[in-house]
Amino acid sequence: MSSPMEKTLSDNSPSFVSTIVEAAPQKDEEKVVEVCEEEPLPPPLEFPDGGWEAWMTVFGSATLLFGTFGVVSSYGVFQAYYEETFSVGTSNSLISFTGSLQFFIQQFGGLLVGPIWDTTGVKYLLPVSAACTALSLFTLSVCQPGKEHFWQVVLAQGVLMGTATAMTFSIALAVCSHWFAKHRGTAMGMVVSGSSLGGIVVPLIFENLVHKIGFGWTVRTIGFISMFCYAIAFFTIRTRLPFGKRRSLRKSIDWVAFKDPTFTLLSFCFPFVLAGFSIPYYFIQIFAGHYHVKSTITDNLVTIMNASAFVGRILAGIVGDRVGKFNATMPITFLCCLLCYLNWLLGASNGPALVVFAVLYGAASGSLISLGPASVAEISPRDKVGARIGTNLACVSVGSVLGPVIAGAIAKEVNPKTIRGVILFAGSLFAVATVFSIAARLSVSRKFRTKV
Repeated sequence: MSSPMEKTLSDNSPSFVSTIVEAAPQKDEEKVVEVCEEEPLPPPLEFPDGGWEAWMTVFGSATLLFGTFGVVSSYGVFQAYYEETFSVGTSNSLISFTGSLQFFIQQFGGLLVGPIWDTTGVKYLLPVSAACTALSLFTLSVCQPGKEHFWQVVLAQGVLMGTATAMTFSIALAVCSHWFAKHRGTAMGMVVSGSSLGGIVVPLIFENLVHKIGFGWTVRTIGFISMFCYAIAFFTIRTRLPFGKRRSLRKSIDWVAFKDPTFTLLSFCFPFVLAGFSIPYYFIQIFAGHYHVKSTITDNLVTIMNASAFVGRILAGIVGDRVGKFNATMPITFLCCLLCYLNWLLGASNGPALVVFAVLYGAASGSLISLGPASVAEISPRDKVGARIGTNLACVSVGSVLGPVIAGAIAKEVNPKTIRGVILFAGSLFAVATVFSIAARLSVSRKFRTKV
């Protein structure tokens, strides 16, 4: 769907051409008649949908998410390390809260980041996010171990990394709307897959280095990789469309968007998606360890999910462009529900079953991360894409922080009963999300054969 056409008027270029016709003198002194003819409208915006600059922008955006959101996606390995070694005695709920806090700030921060993007682009956001990422990771590397010092981890990893990814996530997704229309879903899928690739590499680096060179230098190594990713992004990400006028912060939320029932339903659907999304990533490794599943499987479950999500996010973009974003979201959300209720619940203590779950769930849940913003962009005016994605992510942030925290409270003591409770909770969240995804699809068109 192309963005609505926008007329740009200058002070010396009126929107109408006026022709003044003077009548010949009459007895009744005929008045001057003004005839207005409307000036032809400018042609609609055109999108390259490809080309060197467009694909380099996709590459730079994916690389940016590799070095930032990829670290956030790897929190499962950090959580397991904190519980078993670094912060023994710290409650599961607090450790889970740190991971979900990253997601919350990342998404809620879109309220501020979206309007800034709509008016300035990457000019300020990219360097500020680079500074936040560096400060986050290099500060985390010197945090003191022990539960009494865990507040340092909350600030360094939860707050600072969440702030950095709030900027990079909005940049990476919104810039696609400058270059792509027909293939926007594919482009966004490729961009978001960068975070999955980061979610593959970061856990491997962490697991292989933390016992050799220590926690501090392991995190610093990840920090250096992130800075290299920013360097690539600086030289590859480009914008091409004009930006809008500066808006006040109190207008950050696009309240007008909620008059659109489709946008409103999406803003109910994806909070439940994100509430359930992170639970397997945070807890699958811990639960597998409780059942004494083979360590070579347990240590790599998060990596397997992220590897599968890498493929899933790219395929979701391609499928979304072919059959429609809304048509793709419904069955994938339902599949996540079934995988939690059946595969994870029945195979929680079985190594091969957990691997199958990790592969299928990673692909399914990962694809939803790219389909959500792509669906919002699909129904948004071009000059409000950033603000509307930000508004939607702010709604999503509520689910992303509550889901893992509630799951952590359920699993306060890890045993078969609490494990079952967490898994059923995750499946129920996806069940509710499925209902809203169907409602959002029907609000666009009640004809299921229609591409939407």
